[in-house]
Amino acid sequence: MTAPALTLEHVGKRPLTVNEARRLHPFARAARDKEYRTFFAVAARAAGWPHLDRVTVTFTPLHKDRRSPQDVAGCAPASKGALDGLVDAGVLDDDGPAFVRAVIFLPPDVCGRDGLRVTVTPEVGAA
Repeated sequence: MTAPALTLEHVGKRPLTVNEARRLHPFARAARDKEYRTFFAVAARAAGWPHLDRVTVTFTPLHKDRRSPQDVAGCAPASKGALDGLVDAGVLDDDGPAFVRAVIFLPPDVCGRDGLRVTVTPEVGAA
């Protein structure tokens, strides 16, 4: 039996990409990282996400339209902030390989809104 996946979405703007992060001043980059970290920590707590031992995490950028689609895995900086937020929320003990067994980056979902979708799938038998 497969454990149900848990999903959260940060909407309002496209996720920070690797290329954008390179161009930002370190203080601006830290502020963007904190935005994702804080959002996902608060949202996971509010949603009542349980503590999980081992997971696969899937990241999907959300796009309002087909203009300038992001590269697959381009949203890695925002994704790292999201993972850190799940650790802060107590969903994961750490984001190292003992706890996060796989990270999957999907191409953008053109769905009428900009944002980042995070889907966490617990390993079978890992609560």
